[in-house]
Amino acid sequence: LEVTKATPVIRWATPAPIYYGTLLSDEQLNATANVDGTFKYTPAAGAELEIGTYTLTTVFTPKDTANYTTATASVELEVIPNVEVEITWEPKTPITYGTILSVEQLNATANVEGHFYYNPSYGFVVTPESRFVVNGKLKLSVIFIPTDRKHFKNAYKEVFIDIVTEDEDEDTTDEGDEAPALRINKAGSVKGLVNAAADALVITFTGTLEESTDGVTWTPVVGAEDGTYVVDVKVASQKFYRSVK
Repeated sequence: LEVTKATPVIRWATPAPIYYGTLLSDEQLNATANVDGTFKYTPAAGAELEIGTYTLTTVFTPKDTANYTTATASVELEVIPNVEVEITWEPKTPITYGTILSVEQLNATANVEGHFYYNPSYGFVVTPESRFVVNGKLKLSVIFIPTDRKHFKNAYKEVFIDIVTEDEDEDTTDEGDEAPALRINKAGSVKGLVNAAADALVITFTGTLEESTDGVTWTPVVGAEDGTYVVDVKVASQKFYRSVK
């Protein structure tokens, strides 16, 4: 009568990911069997693995070799980066509405090579209606992705820049002049306050108007050179704000 040897039942749960630099131990190499015996692991305890995904294997040799065969099992182990990236970010502050974001504000640096992804990004015009304006401050954020993604983690940082609000009610016209106040900011935006006595305002500036967000009608002057617009004012003391690109 021939008796077939039984195969031991091995239980081995998939271990949690480990950080780069962690040595393999019984935290990962913890298989069990339903009979007595010994386990031999590959890689063995004490091994240091590079970043990546590995297959851990074990060969189980039962103590009762007369009735049980050897058995094998395997699990996957992920080794993840453990090095934090240090981001230094000192944007130029304060700014005013109409500022166009540039390297003066988006100037983060890191202690390793990689790429920065800003939100909002270069060319964004700061307006009072922007969702990035919070309690009078501009919220900027950046995601940094290191070139060496095997050994360094992605990094994230936020900064807030103070926004200096100009006095929109300031009278910039000559005394007794009923014309509205008008300013053209250095950043390339047009902002002003139309007096109650004014029906319309002719504005001349260099640049192309972005899409309107102020609710005021801007109409190009027929026959005039590019950059001359009429602001149609129907409401007394109507405030207007337009960005220029």
